[in-house]
Amino acid sequence: MINHMDSSFTRMLPRLLWPLLFAFGLGLLLWPIYSATAVSQAPTALTPEFNTNEPNPTSNSPFTVTLSFTETVFAPSAFITENTTLEMSPAIGFDDTFILTLTPLSPGYLTVTLPATATTSVPTGTVIMTATFSIEYQPVVSAPFPTTINQKAGTPDPTNGDAIFTVIFGEPISVTTFTADDIDLSTSTAPGTAVISLIETAPHDGTTFEVTVSATDSGVIMAMIPENVVEDLVGNLNEASTSDDNSVTIDKDALGVVLAWRVGQGDPTNTNPLLVITFTKPITAVDFPINLTGSEAQTPTVVSLTETAPGTRFTAELTAAGDGVITAVVDAGVATDEAGNPNLASNEISITYDTTPPVITLNGAPTVTMSLNTSYIDEGATAVDNIDGLITDTIQVDTSGLITTAVGTYAVTYTVSDRAGNQASATRTVIVQEHVAYLPFIAKLLPGEIQLDTNGRAAGVTIFTRQATLNFSNIGFVGTPNEMKLWLAGEAIPNDWQTYVSTPSFEVANLPGELQTIHVVFRQNGSEIGTKSIMVFYLPNGDFVDDTLGGWAVTENNLPVSIQNGHLRLGDTHDVFGCSNVPFPASALVALSLNLPAGTTYQLQIRGTVYTQDQLPNPQNTQYDAFEVVLNGTVAQRFGSPQGGLSCNTMREVPVVFTQSISGNTQLSLENHSRFDNFYNTYTEVDQVWLEIGD
Repeated sequence: MINHMDSSFTRMLPRLLWPLLFAFGLGLLLWPIYSATAVSQAPTALTPEFNTNEPNPTSNSPFTVTLSFTETVFAPSAFITENTTLEMSPAIGFDDTFILTLTPLSPGYLTVTLPATATTSVPTGTVIMTATFSIEYQPVVSAPFPTTINQKAGTPDPTNGDAIFTVIFGEPISVTTFTADDIDLSTSTAPGTAVISLIETAPHDGTTFEVTVSATDSGVIMAMIPENVVEDLVGNLNEASTSDDNSVTIDKDALGVVLAWRVGQGDPTNTNPLLVITFTKPITAVDFPINLTGSEAQTPTVVSLTETAPGTRFTAELTAAGDGVITAVVDAGVATDEAGNPNLASNEISITYDTTPPVITLNGAPTVTMSLNTSYIDEGATAVDNIDGLITDTIQVDTSGLITTAVGTYAVTYTVSDRAGNQASATRTVIVQEHVAYLPFIAKLLPGEIQLDTNGRAAGVTIFTRQATLNFSNIGFVGTPNEMKLWLAGEAIPNDWQTYVSTPSFEVANLPGELQTIHVVFRQNGSEIGTKSIMVFYLPNGDFVDDTLGGWAVTENNLPVSIQNGHLRLGDTHDVFGCSNVPFPASALVALSLNLPAGTTYQLQIRGTVYTQDQLPNPQNTQYDAFEVVLNGTVAQRFGSPQGGLSCNTMREVPVVFTQSISGNTQLSLENHSRFDNFYNTYTEVDQVWLEIGD
């Protein structure tokens, strides 16, 4: 070990010799006085104290250290130094504080030791205790240290919060030289970026720090540290930071969600509807609730939820326990994106769920009989659906299986589908047979002639007056008749043979609603050459041409019954009321007894028109205005307008086409009813009532 203090003092001796001799002489002069005053004081120990403002380690050379005593001492001289030179000021004399200038010899630790008794205090002779000063010297070397900055492990990315980064320096730094201003955020795309905290973290050795950065809106935060902004403990500057991942995506945008029905999904539908849910960004959980509480359908449920595009698109299969509207919505806050943003509420979407088929009601009888080689006239049907309402216009009638040129039993099929695809069908049986002929509808059949042809196809007619005429001109007789006799209900008219005429007249008995048989025998020169028979049905005033109601029973309940211009009118005309004071409940009806033999089927035909301002949404409904055909006390068919959109200025015209098979004694009642309210009027005009009879 080299004592640098001794060699330095030797070099300074020539310059200090004279002041020292002066001080020594002065001391000899004053010693008797000082010793006289201090002779009674006992010697004590005195500990010196080293102090410096240098960091440890330090890179400064030279630097100063203060040596202090609690009382005045003579300048110490016997310092022991390691790895440094030492100069002291003042170098000689008495003082309580001395300034040491140290100049390190090489990097590493340097030490200055003041041994005990190196000096004595004056004048007491107190002994000075040993004191040592030590510090590490690390000279500044132009060697920049590495720096890394990366996204902190476990930091969510993307996030709707703050970005957190970890900074690691290659060696301990002077922490006061590392501030938030040293973080470069200039390449960030997120607006309003700012460092909100910078803290040292484990191992707390000046190498590792955590930086938190915030942003005001969505974008990317990029964090870097430029070179030469941070110093280590000896003043070396940092290199520019390197990174594996020094960016964090900030996502503060709301998470949207849109609902739509799958492409091709029908509405209404009779199958489970498929709902497509699309999020604007991927979500973190693939299971989320769908709110169906706004549905009208009974017990709507989600059957399944399937992810069809990663995190963004899903397909939900829905169903319900009953028909009605299913309404779906995704409520706000039931899903979050990868940044933690909750979803906004979706749009509301609805679909009609309909699994109930419509109901088809045949007009007329379910089984009809027609003559061979004649045209089939279909009476049609009505169709009502629980969702679509009246869908009669969409009925498909299939008569392809009907063969009118061959005797047999055939089916006419009626098929209808609602908008949801539910299908219903009904079948009418058509019997094609020989020797059955029904006269076609003729608006004003009689008075006139009853035509009989060679085959006697005029099987039966309805007459509206007691007098009628037969026409035999189309009968192909074998020979020419010159005599004839008519029997009516078993009685000849006249009572004896009469000269043959092709258009004889007869008069039926005054028995309204009765079947009566006319039997004609033809003779030629006293020999019978043929017979013809026909059954006629006397329905008095069935065409109402004579403006009378003879034979009909009339009941007026606040609505009149009248005959006008050959029409039976039940109720008042529409221009009477003008949407006010229409009687209700009220009715107008006529009735007639039809006395028919049992065991044989006849076709009752009724034609007319219903004039109405009201609506009959369902023919089975008994609460609305309507015209009703009643047989034996039971409504056989109800007529009214299925249309809505009521008007005080418009009377809707609804045709009355009624055909039904009857047998035996039948009580017929034609009834016009005002039921719903006193605003809208309904009346009916009946044009004709008749019966078609087979042989």
